[in-house]
Amino acid sequence: MNQGTESRTDGRDNDQLRVRMLPLAEVAHLTGLGETTIYGLQALGDFPQSGPMTDQAVRWIESEIARAATSSSPTRGRVKIPHLR
Repeated sequence: MNQGTESRTDGRDNDQLRVRMLPLAEVAHLTGLGETTIYGLQALGDFPQSGPMTDQAVRWIESEIARAATSSSPTRGRVKIPHLR
């Protein structure tokens, strides 16, 4: 099957399936939190968990970071991502 001619049958186009993965530096920049704070909040369960990309790199799912910015969790008010709200 040629990938360029595949059609979706679930009503979503390919753009809706894209998940943007953010490196730590970008998460820190977007949230205004320091790297140590991000990992500390993550350890407490108050920040989205990262996932491994390679042996030495982790990434966060952008939509989860955006959700943390609008949730009622302890990070609310500290996690600021204006362009995602």
